[in-house]
Amino acid sequence: MARDFKYTFSNSDIFKRKRFADNLVNVISKSEHFRDESFVIAIDSAWGTGKTIFLEQFEQEIKLSEEELYVNLNATVIRYNAWINDDWDDAFVPIAYHLFQQFKDDIIKMGLKEELINDFKEIVYSIGKNLLEGYLNSKGITEETMGFIKKAFNRNREIEDKSMEVDFFKAYEQNTALKNKLKKILLEISKGYGHEHKLIIIIDELDRCKPTYAIQTLEVVKHFFGIENVIFILGIDMEQLSHSVSTVYGQNMDSSGYLRRFVDLIFRLPLVELDPYIRERTQMKIEDSKIVQNAIKFYNPSVRDIVKITNSIYFFYLSQMPVDNAEKRSQFRIYVYLICLKHYYPKEYKEILSDNFCRKSEISSHENNTRVVIDNKILPKEIWEKSIYGLSSGRNMKKISELIDIDSETLIGTNIDHLINIAEVKKYNLYNLTLGQYIDRKIEVMPNQN
Repeated sequence: MARDFKYTFSNSDIFKRKRFADNLVNVISKSEHFRDESFVIAIDSAWGTGKTIFLEQFEQEIKLSEEELYVNLNATVIRYNAWINDDWDDAFVPIAYHLFQQFKDDIIKMGLKEELINDFKEIVYSIGKNLLEGYLNSKGITEETMGFIKKAFNRNREIEDKSMEVDFFKAYEQNTALKNKLKKILLEISKGYGHEHKLIIIIDELDRCKPTYAIQTLEVVKHFFGIENVIFILGIDMEQLSHSVSTVYGQNMDSSGYLRRFVDLIFRLPLVELDPYIRERTQMKIEDSKIVQNAIKFYNPSVRDIVKITNSIYFFYLSQMPVDNAEKRSQFRIYVYLICLKHYYPKEYKEILSDNFCRKSEISSHENNTRVVIDNKILPKEIWEKSIYGLSSGRNMKKISELIDIDSETLIGTNIDHLINIAEVKKYNLYNLTLGQYIDRKIEVMPNQN
């Protein structure tokens, strides 16, 4: 099902990238003084750092913003997801088809000449033929059946081709004519919008495509769309694409140099500033937000991770409010790391709570092979030694009732006082849960389910 919600800077600029978008618009506006035909800008950032969200926000800002900066840009913007089409052999076909779908109504509204409309129809016919042939090939249709289908296509268009043999030179001429027609169409459409109107084509998810398709898409942009006032913005991971180039052309290839041939300017997407994001998202006290920030930073998170983990911590924080003293803050800190651990290392998290683990530094020849070995790097040393490892020796498998002196309502033993809320256990009658189950339910914000 299609997602109706649209990211904009006004409704979701959680990573404070509006200023970067403004700078990008300024660059595009002034690029006419030094660009030759089309202009290609790369937004370089690793996968998971929020490129897609930013590009959607940028698209919506151009379409909807009433700010003078964006109005004066005088641009029509289209966003194209390369990844959903990388099962095609020809990168040109889906891009051209996508452009046709976006512009066909505008061509009619502009009253552009009949010749132009016919040219676009010719492109669509060629694309449709290629799409059908590609689909049938993927389904294993025989060549004989394919021949009948081709004849049907050609008969409808009154094209005689009795032999059905591929004429290489004719195919080349047709491809060149198709390319020139598309350039002509986009140029006329741009003029139809008004003087110095720009077409901004955003291509996203290139770093998720097959290496051959990603490279082919770049080549299509460079060779098929060298058109005045057409600006491409590519959401890419230059490092990942360099690996793709090496995969296709060999390890000795100058991958970075090859990629720079296709791009006029490269901008790095600004990194997320964790502290203001966490404080704005959660409204936590400064001391508590620092705990969250340090824990999340330990795992070198992507934007997707930051959003998911912060949301989990936020809901846990709400359920445990108030964190108003040193003891509560210590408890909160341990649970923050456990939440991160569950996100990044779910298997190890499960084994810790079931007490079926040992630390890598303590492996011996007599170690039970059924136990999971956990590298100390998955948690800071202090958290290991003062809290998590203190849960070992079977304690996590013990019932809460065994860990609490019911008469005096005090905890028995050490290293668990920061994990069990006796008032909560009593209120929701959680005595029959094991300590591991209790911890997991607190993290899932379900303390009242027995």
